[in-house]
Amino acid sequence: MGHRDRVDAYAILDEVGTDYLVMEDTGKTWPLQDTKCATLMSSTRLNPEIYSIVTSVLLNVSPFILQVVTEYIQDSEADGFASVRDVLQTNRKVAREYLDGTLLRYVEPAIETSVAWFEILDKDLSGDDLQAYLLDHQAYVLPGRYFFWSNPEQGRHYVRLALARDPGAFEAAMQVIRHALEAYNA
Repeated sequence: MGHRDRVDAYAILDEVGTDYLVMEDTGKTWPLQDTKCATLMSSTRLNPEIYSIVTSVLLNVSPFILQVVTEYIQDSEADGFASVRDVLQTNRKVAREYLDGTLLRYVEPAIETSVAWFEILDKDLSGDDLQAYLLDHQAYVLPGRYFFWSNPEQGRHYVRLALARDPGAFEAAMQVIRHALEAYNA
C-alpha cells in the first residue's frame, strides 16, 4: 500500500466479522461549520435493525444542507480527494514544524486522519489547562480527554488540532500557538 492510500477500516471490521456502529460527520473532512451531515455506519448484520434510526437522522438534515455537502463531496471526488488530502498534508506538516519539540510532542498516527494529536510533555499541565491558556492567546485546541470516553484520564495530557482548515489561516494559528508556548516556558 502506498503512503497516500487510505485504510478501509469498515472493510477490516467486516472481514473479521464484528458488529459495529460508527458515528461519523462530514465536518472533519469538509469544514463547513454547522453545514454538515452526521452518518451512522453499521455492519451488514445490523443494517435491518438500525435502518429506521439512519432514516430519522437523515430526515433531520435539510435538503439544502444535504445538497451543499453533496456538492463538496462530488467536487472532492472529481480530483481524487487531492484537494482534501493536500490541505491535510500541508497543515499536518506545518503543525509538526511549529509545535513538535516545544511543550508538545507530535504523536505519529497509525492512520492519517483530518486531525493531529500532540502529547503535552509537562505532566503537571492537562489538556484542559493548555486549552484555557491558549484561549487567552486567541488560539483553540481540543483537550484529549473528550476522546477517551471510557477513560477520560487517558487523554488528560493530549490535545487535538483540526487540520481541515485554510492553510494560510492554519499557519497563522500555529504561529500564535508557538509564541504562546514559548511564553509559557519563559
